[in-house]
Amino acid sequence: MKICTSCQRELDTTEFAQDKRTRDGLAKICRDCGSAPEADAVKVPPAPSGLKARGRALWTELHQTFDFSGDPHRHLLVEDACREADLIDRLQRAVDAQGLRVVGSQGQPTAAPEVSELRMHRALLGQLVARLSLPDAEEDKEPVIPQSSQVQRKATLKVVK
Repeated sequence: MKICTSCQRELDTTEFAQDKRTRDGLAKICRDCGSAPEADAVKVPPAPSGLKARGRALWTELHQTFDFSGDPHRHLLVEDACREADLIDRLQRAVDAQGLRVVGSQGQPTAAPEVSELRMHRALLGQLVARLSLPDAEEDKEPVIPQSSQVQRKATLKVVK
């Protein structure tokens, strides 16, 4: 028997659903209130000040899924990625409000400057996430078939004795 941390009810194993993601995989959650028992819950560190909704959501999701406690450099990358996510969200709202084109100095239609900034910041977010070197989720793993360029690169790097 376990006790639910939210509703304080004693629960046996039949009263759990396998839904909540933790560092160790999926944890059992209470069917009544939807919270995880204390033993299975992941403690998410407080989000840095200044993060908005999208950044906070990314912060929570990453810390619920992965453990960054032993890697201070990865912790900084997570914070930067969350701030980039917020900036992307702001830029996207600006593009949505004004459209892809604006009126230039000579009255001609020209691309909104936020469009190129949006592209640049999305690329930067991808780079930050890639630098985190996060493992693939077990359920997402598929066999990888090497592309011909990868095979050629490996062949040129082999040392022949």
